[in-house]
Amino acid sequence: MSNPYSQAIGPIAIEARALCKTYTLYPSPTKQLLDVLGLYRLPMWPKPRFGQHRAVAGIDLRIIGGERVGVIGRNGAGKTTLLKMITGSTSPSSGELVVNGDVQALMQVGMGFHPEFTGRANIRASLLYSGLSNAEREEAETDIIEFCELGEYLDQPLKTYSMGMQSRLQFACATSIKPEILIVDEILGAGDAYFSVKSSQRMERLTKSGCTLLLVSHSMAQILQFCERCIWIDGGTIVADGPARDVVGQYEVHMENLSATRLGTRGQAGASKEEGVGKAFRLGRATNDAFGESAATDEARYVDVLENGARVYRWPGDPGPKLASLQILHEGEVVSRFPEGAEIAFRIRIRNERPDVTTWRYQVTVLSLDNRRITRLLSPVDETAGSQSDVREVLLKLDPCLLQAGEYFVNFALLPAEAMKAGVPLTRYDLVSRFCDFEITRTIDYRERCIFTHPAHWEISGPATTAIALEIAAS
Repeated sequence: MSNPYSQAIGPIAIEARALCKTYTLYPSPTKQLLDVLGLYRLPMWPKPRFGQHRAVAGIDLRIIGGERVGVIGRNGAGKTTLLKMITGSTSPSSGELVVNGDVQALMQVGMGFHPEFTGRANIRASLLYSGLSNAEREEAETDIIEFCELGEYLDQPLKTYSMGMQSRLQFACATSIKPEILIVDEILGAGDAYFSVKSSQRMERLTKSGCTLLLVSHSMAQILQFCERCIWIDGGTIVADGPARDVVGQYEVHMENLSATRLGTRGQAGASKEEGVGKAFRLGRATNDAFGESAATDEARYVDVLENGARVYRWPGDPGPKLASLQILHEGEVVSRFPEGAEIAFRIRIRNERPDVTTWRYQVTVLSLDNRRITRLLSPVDETAGSQSDVREVLLKLDPCLLQAGEYFVNFALLPAEAMKAGVPLTRYDLVSRFCDFEITRTIDYRERCIFTHPAHWEISGPATTAIALEIAAS
């Protein structure tokens, strides 16, 4: 498969050619020690045959400075081994690896910190290696202490910290100064919800400053939030390398197939479970053959093409109405971008594949780039007496759209009339995931970013002098 990023132009931060890492599998620590000491090379010590494991098997990779790259794959796929070679903590068995720039790595909670030192002492020790001046180190130390919010624990030994507290300290130290290359391996999931929000804000500022980011995570929301490019590794090789939304969708369809095969649920037409809901992403235009031969694999059973040529992931559902197209209208034109407060409409076209199904509901769910469901719009029951293959057109009007500036996706589902009622099993006729992406542009520069502007009515009561004072202050 050709790599769409191999021809990217810019200063190279990381480049690997035929990179391999092989580990010897020893049956016992004693035999490993004898081999390391070289005793098996002596005539009286015949060397036994040891097994080998290729954790990384011939990876070709080029990352341009400033790119934000996510790395995904199952446990044992070779992700961490690849990152360890990039950081220099282990050497390749063969191949070439070039790393240009200072690397800051967060790969294991507590790594590089001394358990007997206090948090404050560990902060100062980590900053000594940063090359900063005394004044810059003092400023960085203040920033780290404020971010960590460890309070009295700051002067306690690190070994008394919980894993979440250690991850706070390590993350703050690694990001207190801007590294040229930042590598993060799952450590963002070690803290609590409050720390996760603070870390996300810090990561966003860091990535926007031009830092090259490699993020390993099992959270697809984190990959999509921070990375524009994604690499899927399996069996020590790169399976897919491309835009994050496309590779994440391909990976999650693969995992859906794998789970269905192992659980023996493949081929079931219904959708009584919700494992497919809100997972996959659209592939792009029908003419885009980004995945090459993968279209011929079993994963293609989830791929469909809408009337406008968009290739989408369509999850299994019961026979009945199916989505033919969904477009966003603004001032009578089909758009993917519109200003805050605009009057818009979703134009939905439905084609029914089963004439005895005559009632259903429409559901449009809007999601943000970081995988949050922002709003869900569920229609009343629609009744039709149309025949099979008739097209039905529906308008969902937002007058105005209250979402604020940002980028969003749409999930669309067709549900039975009794859907969402208590005690009714979850089924669906159709589900197309995150295929309609749109952007809302900002109209007021000074407004703080919110999800939407809520309609409200203010009532202020009190003495007349208070009301007059409020009027004067407002003017």
